[in-house]
Amino acid sequence: MTHKRGIENGFAIPPEGPVDLFRLTRAFEYSRAFQIANSIDVFTELHAGALTLTDLATRTKVEAKDLECVLIVNAALGLLLTDGEKWCNSLLADKHLVKGKPEYIGDAVWLTGNWWQRFDELGKSMAEQHGLPTEAERHPRFIEAMNDYASSGEGEEVAELLDLSGRRHLLDLGGGPGTYSSYLCDANPDLRVTVFDLPETEPVFSKTVAARGLTDRITFKAGDLETDDLGSGYDAALVSNMMHGSRGDIIPPKVFRALEPGGIIIIRDFILRTEKDGPLAAAMFNMRMGAYTEDEIYDFLHQAGFRHCEVIEQGDQTIITAHKP
Repeated sequence: MTHKRGIENGFAIPPEGPVDLFRLTRAFEYSRAFQIANSIDVFTELHAGALTLTDLATRTKVEAKDLECVLIVNAALGLLLTDGEKWCNSLLADKHLVKGKPEYIGDAVWLTGNWWQRFDELGKSMAEQHGLPTEAERHPRFIEAMNDYASSGEGEEVAELLDLSGRRHLLDLGGGPGTYSSYLCDANPDLRVTVFDLPETEPVFSKTVAARGLTDRITFKAGDLETDDLGSGYDAALVSNMMHGSRGDIIPPKVFRALEPGGIIIIRDFILRTEKDGPLAAAMFNMRMGAYTEDEIYDFLHQAGFRHCEVIEQGDQTIITAHKP
């Protein structure tokens, strides 16, 4: 008999479908974040009591910004606790991950962490032997990856969660292959969509939209988010997996200008809780790309002129909507 074990958004063995495969390919992220915290003695330093990020960075001798990313993941894993200001160990971490404790197992965690280099080197060597993707191939593969995620359940969920009744023209900012747009069009027969993305995205977009028979309702507008105009006349805008990194000051004002009065902005992304203790998927995304908290998103929206923010939870991601007066 095969036993299936897993952690929240972590891994599922044996995998039974695309979602399990996505979790399996990401499983290394959680273990690495845990191993990093152990290797720099986070748990041992917190044994004496809660510390601020600044104090803990001083004691571990690492950059505070990098350390915070690691702490957030470990809090989401349940190994640390935080109120948004100070960090402390969970009971489990304090029992098993503090040097000098009778049941300390941190050396075993450290040893396992050293195995990472072998896996990494082996993977790189074999990839080079097999043949690495060319620069010209990388962007299309990235866009195809976005289609993989959206067409494996996420697109249908988004279409079910969003009420776009009465909306006529949607801007899908950074909409890539147009997969989310396709599901939204299926759910809203009167909706037209303009996907705004980089010019090199258009071949994958054209293929995807044509396969779904929606070329008459979903069109492509090529441009660069930071330098080009988004167009106008939209009464709704979807910003999916775009509101992260350093884009908070850029996206809401540009979308606000593109929307008609009464228009709605829909932000869907990996968004941290205000206390920065999760969710786990957002914590991991924060390590890779940088993620905003809910409060930070609200501030960006209000500064741009949006009002009436609302939150919708969607599994790993959070949806925040707001309206242009």
